[in-house]
Amino acid sequence: MKIALFTDTYKPQINGVSNTVERMIEYFKGHGVEYQVFLPKYGDEKNDDHFHHTMSIPLWFYRDCRISFPNIVKITSMLRIFRPDIIHVMSEYPMGWAGIIAGKLLGIPVVSSYTTHIANYTQYVKMSFLKPLVLSYFQYFHRKSKRVLVPSNDAIQYLNRNGINHTRLFTRGIDTKKFHPKHRDNQLRVEWNAEGKIVFLYVGRISAEKNLPVLINAYSAIKKFYPDQVQLVMVGDGPLLEHCKKHLPSDTIFTGFLTGETLAKTYASADVFLFPSSTETLGNVVLEAMASGLCVIGSNEGGVGELITNYDNGISFDSRYSHLLTALMLKVMDRPELREFMRIGGRNFAKDRSWLSIFDSLMFEYRIVIKENQKKMKIGSAIWVK
Repeated sequence: MKIALFTDTYKPQINGVSNTVERMIEYFKGHGVEYQVFLPKYGDEKNDDHFHHTMSIPLWFYRDCRISFPNIVKITSMLRIFRPDIIHVMSEYPMGWAGIIAGKLLGIPVVSSYTTHIANYTQYVKMSFLKPLVLSYFQYFHRKSKRVLVPSNDAIQYLNRNGINHTRLFTRGIDTKKFHPKHRDNQLRVEWNAEGKIVFLYVGRISAEKNLPVLINAYSAIKKFYPDQVQLVMVGDGPLLEHCKKHLPSDTIFTGFLTGETLAKTYASADVFLFPSSTETLGNVVLEAMASGLCVIGSNEGGVGELITNYDNGISFDSRYSHLLTALMLKVMDRPELREFMRIGGRNFAKDRSWLSIFDSLMFEYRIVIKENQKKMKIGSAIWVK
């Protein structure tokens, strides 16, 4: 099988989409799948047999994100040479549109991924009046594809309620060797000044849609009464970073973005993972925390709520209310046996999330879409098929 991927984000950006694309490429390499990736140019990257970079510029209001300017004529020419069986667009922005248009021009079936509730983000940036318009845009985009691949059943239900019904589950796995309790590092805890303390951890974008004011209020209340018993570590970066530095206790540790062994070590060296975001379609960081042996406290909404089974692999709460998070933080502080029980439950849950089985299912869905397209066109899966 030949697959063309179109994505608006990839390394060095750190997010769920770039991580998934990287994992997909590893799977393709290991299973003899021919692939090409069309993506933004971030620096001086060179094109090769697999990666085709398009000119891009950073967004003025968030420079970590970039907008691309794909050349459709050039892309369709390259696809005519490569002759893919299917196109998978990983995002709904310029590169995604390039994949949609190229598929239409060349008769190649297109599947799309839905990964982020962007329409719901509008309430966190005080622009709720734009929500219907943003939602309409996503509806229009995904109706151009043969399948919409979605990371959780909660997100599928959300799309179905909003008129997008050609959905299939494409969830996410976790590398339980990379994220493992064995990476716990007592020296790192010494550097955090966390000896004998409960270390609370947040990993993710430091931005409004992550509902961080709830975390700020909850942890500040805990720190006020237990100043020498707790430590907070914040991993990530984003537009709300300065706000968090200003409103969280002064000894809070901000690491910036972390990757690889450093990230795995940071997870495993903490005790409790906090994730109040209610806008996640899945919550990859929650899986990473579970695999690392942390007790997880997360939102009961969205993909995070779907991952958590209360008092088994974590605890969920109504993330509109910081006092509920405070109460749960106190509970796990006072009951180490409860932390241990959920730590084990989370680790066991993560072990069942194999990337291999997930990508095997994805390939099966690709084959179904290709076969449907062949029947529809009667001459094959694309204009070059005899």
